[in-house]
Amino acid sequence: MNIKTNFNFSFDDLDKWGLLNKAKLENLKDNILINENAPTKEVKESVEIKWRKKYNLLSDEKFREWLENAQLNQKKFMLIILRDWMWLNWCRNHFEKEVSEYFLKRKSSLDKVIYSIITVKEENIANELYIRIKEDEEPFWLIAKKYSSGPEKYSDGRVGPIALSNITPKLRNLLILSDIGELWKPKKLNYWWVILKLENKFSFELDNELKDKLFLELGEKYLNKIIINK
Repeated sequence: MNIKTNFNFSFDDLDKWGLLNKAKLENLKDNILINENAPTKEVKESVEIKWRKKYNLLSDEKFREWLENAQLNQKKFMLIILRDWMWLNWCRNHFEKEVSEYFLKRKSSLDKVIYSIITVKEENIANELYIRIKEDEEPFWLIAKKYSSGPEKYSDGRVGPIALSNITPKLRNLLILSDIGELWKPKKLNYWWVILKLENKFSFELDNELKDKLFLELGEKYLNKIIINK
């Protein structure tokens, strides 16, 4: 098969492939970073060591093998990681005053939970199963395995750990209101009757790793706002 390998593409092509917005974001980053001071030699060395440590590539032999597999040379590799570092540093400097408030807004969706759930079609069946669990006639996991109609029946009714942001809004709201170990009476969610129990909750603290993640989120929101208003 004779396939052309001259890689010419247009804005329309990028749009068709779903890559145009990403290209605009990266272009805006370059336009912003062009005015920033280049990192010092010491910073460059520190950034490289931290990156290699993070990905378990401190061994020179492993690192050379990784570069080869990634089809990168040392110079291109350094350009990529230093650009990422410079962008993160820019976001830190520009959104330091906003990150704490943003964290509070995002906290409920960042937190993770483990919960147990039973879903059935009929209200009377849901009520009967709820009473069995409440009266300790049968454990939740066994009832879920026997009677639940959702995919959770294959995990004994257990779901998680899962970020609250990845849970449907109505179910998420119930879990946010729940105490650990709390068993909810059957609730109708869409076409299903649901019995719900919060097993555990993992709350995030605003440490440096999470801060950096939120800085980058704020940076992307900033860039998207520029693109939308352009």
